[in-house]
Order: sequence, then C-alpha cells, then structure tokens
Amino acid sequence: MRQSFSPIVSVLVFLAATTLAASQTKEAPLDAQHLVVMVLHNRAIGVVKLNGIPVNHFNSAAAQEGNMVTESLGSLALYAQNGANQLTIEVAPAHPGDEIETECRIILATGSFEDLEKPPLFEQKLKGAGVIAHNLALTNVPHWSFQDAAPWQGDKQDLLEAVQALHKAFADRDIKTVSASLHPMFTELSSVMGPGMGSFDESMAEMGKWLKTAKVDPLPADLNVESFYGGRLFVVSRKDGSAPIRIASVEVDKETGQPDRILESGVYWTRHNNQWILIRQ
Repeated sequence: MRQSFSPIVSVLVFLAATTLAASQTKEAPLDAQHLVVMVLHNRAIGVVKLNGIPVNHFNSAAAQEGNMVTESLGSLALYAQNGANQLTIEVAPAHPGDEIETECRIILATGSFEDLEKPPLFEQKLKGAGVIAHNLALTNVPHWSFQDAAPWQGDKQDLLEAVQALHKAFADRDIKTVSASLHPMFTELSSVMGPGMGSFDESMAEMGKWLKTAKVDPLPADLNVESFYGGRLFVVSRKDGSAPIRIASVEVDKETGQPDRILESGVYWTRHNNQWILIRQ
C-alpha cells in the first residue's frame, strides 16, 4: 500500500475536519468545517477538480464488478477561495466496454459513525462517462501564499527548470536541497495545523534515510504546465495527469505487487520574490 511521510503529506488528511465549509452558491455559505467530498466509483478513471485545479486522480480499473471504491476528500480548502467555487468530477471507463457508475456525496464528518447514515448535503449519480458538477460556497478558507502572489505570465520553461532542479535534488539524494524546497510549504501549512505538523527536521531525516535506497523515476521531457487564479497558482503534471516527480521504495507490497511506499512531488507551485515555491506535496 502507499504510505506518506508525516507530517507534510499527511496534512491533506488532517485538513478534512478543520477547514472546509460549503453549500450551494444560491445559499448562504455554511461554516461547516467538517464537510468531506466522497467519490464512489467502479472500473473507472477520473479526476476531481476545484475551480479547474486537479486535486485528485482516481483509478479503480482493478476493482471487481460492483465493488465501489471510495475517495474521501477533505483537502479542498488547500486550493479553494472564500465564496464561489466549482467542484467537477470527470470520469470515463478504465477499459473500453466497461459499464461504470460514479457517485458524489458531500457530507458532514463530525467523527461519528452516524454521519454516513444522515442524508448527504449533496448527492449525484452518473452512469457511464461524463461530468458531475456542483457549485460550492466556501467560508473560513485559510489565507494561502498563492493568494498574495503577483500574477505571472512568463515562459513556462522558467517553472520547468525549478521542477528539474527539485528532481535533481531527489535523484542526487541531496536531502539538504530537498529540505530547503519543502520548508516554505511546511511553514505555511504549520500556521494552520500548529503542533499537528510535527517536527520538520525529523520528517526530513526520515525521508533522507528512505531516499538512500528509493528509486527516482526519470523526469519526462513533455510535462504540462497549467495556471489558475489569474497566474497565481501553477500545476505541473505528466501527460496522464500524474505528478512529474515520482519516487518509489524498492520494497514491494506482497498483496498488490506495487512499491510499498511512493512519494509524488513537484505539482503545485506559486511564485514569490522572483522564486518558484512548492506549496503542496
């Protein structure tokens, strides 16, 4: 199974119950800090987007027929803005001829098992390929660094060079440079999480040990670059939508045959003081 490095990667899970508030835009924004978006799917591939930003890719190609796989997303506040937002879920069959059904639910997660028994705030089912779209009014979204960034419309090669430098640091096992690249992200997210972020130095020490044996995939030459929020937030991805930097453990999970631990990086960036800053892991 996949494992993440605490505290940086696990922050996405923590924010599920602390920052997201939503309702339909025709209603007053809800201060519902425990809202979670759930996507149920079977034999499907797809992507969840917020305001066009891809925040989750899913693939249930290996699932048995009728066995729904669930994605629970509580990290939308990491990419959101106060006020109007649009959630979209784009889905297609994993294999030609597969009959698929996708469902989106938005629920309150208070920590009780009864949460799943209550009527969802939003629910929609989709048969076959298509798009589920829903307008969200959000409040109490933290103030993120990309909101203060000056709009940037320069050559995308400038950003790609920053991605290449980060990839080189991982490939060279240069944990000092990796730490310097991840520290601004840690600082920003810890301002929201506080002690829940744990120790940055301990996390980097753990990562440094793991990198000694982990395999760093080559960096593709044909990366995509997209910009959002008027050139304030940038997304870099491979042609299939996955992260440009991928590192996998040499240890393999006995049940799945997949690497026991995978780290993906280099996707979300902003620009401050003429420097590219990685803002999400």
